[in-house]
Amino acid sequence: MRAFGVVALVLMMSGMSDPVLAESARKCRKACKPAIAECMALTGQSRRLCRKSLLPLCKREGLEVCVAATTTTVPTSGSNPTTTTTLPSGNTGGGAMSLHVEDVTRQGDEDPRRFSLAISIGYSVVTANAVTQVALDPSTFAVIDEDTDVVYPAEPAGAPGDCSADDVVTKDGPDVTCTVHFMLPAAVGGLSQVGGGTHAKLRFESHGLHGSDFWSY
Repeated sequence: MRAFGVVALVLMMSGMSDPVLAESARKCRKACKPAIAECMALTGQSRRLCRKSLLPLCKREGLEVCVAATTTTVPTSGSNPTTTTTLPSGNTGGGAMSLHVEDVTRQGDEDPRRFSLAISIGYSVVTANAVTQVALDPSTFAVIDEDTDVVYPAEPAGAPGDCSADDVVTKDGPDVTCTVHFMLPAAVGGLSQVGGGTHAKLRFESHGLHGSDFWSY
């Protein structure tokens, strides 16, 4: 009976911890998306390998390891990852935004053509003194061709639903959805000419906050 009681207690404690672990994993998946994208861009590793290196660190050491200012070296198989965190300097803090390209459409048959990126964006992991709200002016967005390092600025807002200075993301508020437009060569939205895969990256940057997401048409 005593042994049975111990086993029951262990099982109860294990069951109680499952929601906590699930919530921790969910937060890490969200917080680490910008860092995973940076890892892929900087190291050329696959998304799976970058996730495998970063997510266990986040679950073990906390969300801070995936702040966007973190520089991560992804190990080869069998070695340990090393992570160095550098927080933004000055009085204004910074951190990571959760930025996702939900849909891509393009218009026209000749280059350059208009690409419309429907996005969702919200706060992810930020420093204690980061700004608590930020406007989604189109000037805060750019598309980067990772093959050539050419940066393409966004077009001004021109229609309802476009990202504009009137769209404000708050620290404790929900994600905001809107659309940002670019005039781009068709090749930017296609597969990389260097090694295949996606090479176009949407970047957001404002007041020390930044996030990014790779996309393709």
